[in-house]
Amino acid sequence: MPKRVQITLAVVVIILAGVIACQVLKLHRKREPLMGASGSKPSPNQAQAFAAALFELYGQWTTNGNDVIFSRARWPASLKALKVNGLEVNRFWARASRREDGPWGIWRSSGYQVQRQHTNDTTWTLYRVHSFGGPGMKGFRWRSLGTAVTNAP
Repeated sequence: MPKRVQITLAVVVIILAGVIACQVLKLHRKREPLMGASGSKPSPNQAQAFAAALFELYGQWTTNGNDVIFSRARWPASLKALKVNGLEVNRFWARASRREDGPWGIWRSSGYQVQRQHTNDTTWTLYRVHSFGGPGMKGFRWRSLGTAVTNAP
C-alpha cells in the first residue's frame, strides 16, 4: 500500500474517532440522570433506593426465575419508579441500568449492581455501573465501588 494511502487512512480514522468522541460527550451532557438526581454524582438516597430495588428483584428472581426479567409487567414497582430499562440477574449479582441510544448507533448506560462473592455470603457490595458501545459491539463496562451491604436477601 502506498505511503500516501496509509497517511490518508490514518487521518480518516483519527477524524472518525474524534467525531464519535464528540457525539458521546454530547450524549453524556444531555442525558437525564437516573431518578432525576441533580449533578453528576448520585445521591446516597438514590444508591439506597437502587440497592433496595435490586434486592427485591433478586428475591423475585430466586422465586420465579427468569419470568420476572423477560416481562416488564412483572418488574418490581421500585425498579419501574427508578426509570430503568435493562435488568440482569444471576446467582451472584443483580444489575439495573438505563440505556440511552445516540446518533450512529452509539449507546451508553448507567445504573447499579449488587454483588456477592459466594452463594453463602451475607455481604453484598453495591457498585455504580457505566457502559458504552456502538453498532455491532457488546460495549465496554466499568464500575466503581459504592458500599458494602450486609444481611441482604
